[in-house]
Amino acid sequence: MENTYVINTLRVLQSADVIKARISGEFSSIHGLSVNEFFLMLHLDQAPLNRLSRVELAKRMHLSASTVTRMAAPMEKVGLLGRQAHERDARLAFVVLTETGQT
Repeated sequence: MENTYVINTLRVLQSADVIKARISGEFSSIHGLSVNEFFLMLHLDQAPLNRLSRVELAKRMHLSASTVTRMAAPMEKVGLLGRQAHERDARLAFVVLTETGQT
């Protein structure tokens, strides 16, 4: 029973990877974004105030915070994302989906 569960789980994960690989090239050529960049923006779009901390984004995307930082930097340069300081704690900052990123 357990062996069947593991095999089926691996098949689902492999199928997800195949689907992601197939849409990745087309998605990039049409929108200029990777699938992961799109998912990052989707998480921000669904978040309150269109913002999340890098740590929270990393948790939601199953990535490291440093990977989120590397992904977000070029998107900030082109104006899709921005940074916003925390109102009460200057050590914290949010990644924010800009108006340009929402369109």
